[in-house]
Amino acid sequence: MPTDSSDATPRGMVSVCMATYNGAAFVTEQIASILPQLAAGDELVIVDDASRDDTVEVISR
Repeated sequence: MPTDSSDATPRGMVSVCMATYNGAAFVTEQIASILPQLAAGDELVIVDDASRDDTVEVISR
């Protein structure tokens, strides 16, 4: 059953944590998938586990 916007309950901040290791080939696509789902004030935290590829450089772009 649809609800109208007057019934909407405001939500709190959402934090998404993404872990990566040697994910340079995939991390851009992952970020691009997550960001559109976040609202203003939400955050995406990316934790790299000492990747040996250029994952950190890709994330920094």
